[in-house]
Amino acid sequence: MAIHPALALRLAFFGILSLLLVGGGIYLARNWRVPAGWGDWLAIVTGGLTIWWMLWNPRLLLPFPVQISCRILGIALSTIAAVAFYRSLPQLIHKASFLFPLVPIVLSILIPLGPERWEVDPLHPWEPRFLGKLLLVRAGEGPILVYDFPRKVLLSTHGFHPYATLASTFAFGPLDVDPHLLDLGLPGWLLTVAVLNSERGVEIATIHSSGMRDRDSYTMEEGQHISAITLGPEDTFLLVYLHQDRNAWLRRMDARWKPLADPIPLEGFGDAITVARKGSKLAYVTKSGREVMVVDPLTGDLLRLDLSREISEAGGGEKTYIHSLSFSPDGRELALGLSWKGGFDCPGLVWRVDLEGKVLVRLLPPTPAELGHDPLVSILAYAPDGKWLVAEVSGHPGRLAVIDVASGRVRDLPRGNLGFNGAVFSSDGRYLVATKYDGIYVWKLNG
Repeated sequence: MAIHPALALRLAFFGILSLLLVGGGIYLARNWRVPAGWGDWLAIVTGGLTIWWMLWNPRLLLPFPVQISCRILGIALSTIAAVAFYRSLPQLIHKASFLFPLVPIVLSILIPLGPERWEVDPLHPWEPRFLGKLLLVRAGEGPILVYDFPRKVLLSTHGFHPYATLASTFAFGPLDVDPHLLDLGLPGWLLTVAVLNSERGVEIATIHSSGMRDRDSYTMEEGQHISAITLGPEDTFLLVYLHQDRNAWLRRMDARWKPLADPIPLEGFGDAITVARKGSKLAYVTKSGREVMVVDPLTGDLLRLDLSREISEAGGGEKTYIHSLSFSPDGRELALGLSWKGGFDCPGLVWRVDLEGKVLVRLLPPTPAELGHDPLVSILAYAPDGKWLVAEVSGHPGRLAVIDVASGRVRDLPRGNLGFNGAVFSSDGRYLVATKYDGIYVWKLNG
């Protein structure tokens, strides 16, 4: 990981300042044995700066070990300040100085670690995905970056043509071992990826730990516009495309991009596609913005979930609609992210519903400031174990929040107001990764 030069300068500045404060504190601790006004003030300033440092440190976007070291430094400085208090305060109250280190200790427990930023200049990360311990990120310029997560090791970079939309632009099959590398006695992996490179073009390739092979390109027929590609059931791919008559279709494709069945019509297709684990179901929001259709890619069966009445009864205005979707890991529920327009009694911007359209619970109540600017949930994703949801509320101000599905507790992430284009939990649920034009942001979650 590279630290931005401005951040490096800040870190150096505060490091030197910390050393000066430590030196001053040690001097006080060793030499100040009688009450003195300016000695007390120096100790207070030292303690105050350590508390400010603890609060401000998450904004530096430093690696997690450095953030922890900075917290330890803050506790050490507060301890030195406490000793200075003990030496300089009147004897009747100097023992109270030992309470002083408790403040940064409590702050270290209460304040979550700030995000760590991985720079990928000159690329602009767009879509993050996890496959086991591999983090795959597609950049707006086209390439797919593969990281060994969380070690921040860039394993490989694979060039594809640039094409950025709000929908899913790449999908990959299951991870497998590379027999060629195994024959050489080396560890290796490989997987098949399908990458959208234009409104009609798809690239299929096998990428592996040492390069790329079996690359091919496919172009849809004239008058067909690809909306999204994603993983399908039984290690296949799902292609969602629009015909020139504006009707939408879903088609299952094999690893070489050959059709496996007749296309399935998608009634009233609008936007906001999501797929259940292993591609067993696909859901999308209809053009009305208040209905969700759930499709079985194998049989073509359709389920219609009409949330119009529920949204109206909850106080949503005529322009309130469903903006984002996410299947629960078991595929039995959907999380809906709303765009709330009209009404100041919003019960929650994220709703959990079953596959019969019944609202189970409403989560993430907006703040009064958010309600004043028509908030919408632009990012919504479940953790692999289903215990957490990540949601980005876009607006003024914006925020990135982690929601406890069982209790409804919301934790706003530090530096989560930067505006991201994608977010996903790691496979073990211990990290949250979000992408933005200036890098990859990683939060360490403590459960």
